[in-house]
Amino acid sequence: MELLILNGTILNNGQTLQGSILISDGKIKQIFTSFTPLPRVSNIIDATDKYVLPGAIDTHVHFRQPGLTHKASIRSESRAALAGGVTTFFDMPNTFPPTTSATQLKQKLNIAVKNSAINYGFYIAATHDNLQKIKQIPTNLYPGIKIFYAPSTGNLLCNDHQVIGQYFDQVHKPFVIHSEDLSLLLEAQEKCKTLSVEEYPDKHIYCRPAQACYSATKTLLELASHSQARVHFLHISTKQEIELLQTNDNPRITAEVCPHYLWFSREDYATMGNLIKVNPAIKTDKDREALINAIKQNIINTIGTDHAPHLIAEKQRPYAQAPSGAPSVQHFYPAIFQIFENNNVPFTLIPQLTAHNPARIFGIKNRGFIEPGQWADIAIIEKKSIKQDRILHKCGWSVFQDQTINYRVLATIVNGQVGWYDGELHATKPQAIKFL
Repeated sequence: MELLILNGTILNNGQTLQGSILISDGKIKQIFTSFTPLPRVSNIIDATDKYVLPGAIDTHVHFRQPGLTHKASIRSESRAALAGGVTTFFDMPNTFPPTTSATQLKQKLNIAVKNSAINYGFYIAATHDNLQKIKQIPTNLYPGIKIFYAPSTGNLLCNDHQVIGQYFDQVHKPFVIHSEDLSLLLEAQEKCKTLSVEEYPDKHIYCRPAQACYSATKTLLELASHSQARVHFLHISTKQEIELLQTNDNPRITAEVCPHYLWFSREDYATMGNLIKVNPAIKTDKDREALINAIKQNIINTIGTDHAPHLIAEKQRPYAQAPSGAPSVQHFYPAIFQIFENNNVPFTLIPQLTAHNPARIFGIKNRGFIEPGQWADIAIIEKKSIKQDRILHKCGWSVFQDQTINYRVLATIVNGQVGWYDGELHATKPQAIKFL
């Protein structure tokens, strides 16, 4: 099948181009400027006055399968991702059982091939004793290794510096890191037991303080500097960490931010409560501003959702019993476009953070760019308010659903097939990503 995306504002490689895109056999065949005669094609999407950019590669999701399918599944969340303009996801390993060996990796791949609506990959978790198992897994089957330097959802943990050093030296894959200092977290959580949520709605900031993030990131930067490892820091949330990263000149060290850290801040706990309880904690306006400025200065390299569904009933528990994490993948591109507009960030930076850099960092061939020969993974965005009455996440809510967002995804194309168009889902043929 051939498909023509007609007369869109193409965002790609730091540039804006007014043009049309011809898709054939799942790939981008040709890009036409406004002065080039167009081919005759029966299938056309009119992208006039709309933005056309690479489909998002969300390198940080928790789709909860296996083990937690009352909250989410690969089937449900991959379809929600289509509505957010996401064409590829990388799922985190803290499922039940956790993904720590080839057996669990194969289990997830088998689930995805039958259920996913978009392209997929699955991280493997480092533990203190599974290095040899991981070394036996072909490196083209998974995007990278997750290191929980402190635990979050689940009980995965790898914070022994000698073990981490062995991983850095012996496994040639990107390492994605949850960077908080466990000892400082335990100390802070003991102190904040006396704080009431009524008096301190932002209690989570005290229980997961900025210092724990800074200390861990500083330590891990030093460890990484003594190796050739590619280290990608997840969900950076503090001004102090940005200052650390600003002095980094090692191209193998990169960093991610998530949309909720760019949208919410300390003041929002009073109205949002446990709905914005995530790890690391959403912090102050100064931290949020530092993260936005870091995007403008190319200090932050990727945006990933950290989509982490929990049921509303779970979130309505008292603070200490409510789980951390928030669902958001359905609003990936709409939220990012709104954040960038609100903060005067050039839209040309969006594909760099959501597609180009993820493809480069994780070794994804022929994806992440709008160029002839690339797989046709494409999102089309229009300036139009989102209808909030249809949440596709299995948990039934999104952290962005009651926010003012004036952008929506008109279409999401996966491997040349229209999987989402004007609010409706359509069948796709996704692929397991093979990594370089």
